[in-house]
Amino acid sequence: MLKVMMNLSGKTVASTCSWKFSDMKSSDWGCKYAESALTEGFIAANRTFRPDDSVTLIEALKMIMQAKGIERDENTDWRAGYVSKGQSEEIVDAGYFEYDVKSTRGWIFSTSARSYDDFVYEEPEIELEPEIEELFKSLLDL
Repeated sequence: MLKVMMNLSGKTVASTCSWKFSDMKSSDWGCKYAESALTEGFIAANRTFRPDDSVTLIEALKMIMQAKGIERDENTDWRAGYVSKGQSEEIVDAGYFEYDVKSTRGWIFSTSARSYDDFVYEEPEIELEPEIEELFKSLLDL
């Protein structure tokens, strides 16, 4: 997730690590992304990074919006502030948003794509065999 975040932000990623997190080795490929995110203020300066932990939907949304410089809405619950701003910016769909569900790569990439100003979602056209298309039409008429 931090690699995606750093790429979205356009910020420089360090080429080496100075072992700022006790649970990451400087030889770990992700170390330079974690330390660069720390330098940019995208993540908190904790003793550990927890590289094996999953990222929730709200954590991923927050990182995507931070990387793109999109401020959250004012709200006493920071999570609600990110969701409402994400919805108004059409980065995430309006409606119920589950904060603590683990994010997936697909969700992270599609949400990241929606963070670009020129992003336009187009419903893919699917060609069906004539028999299948007739079956669908008959089911819709029920």
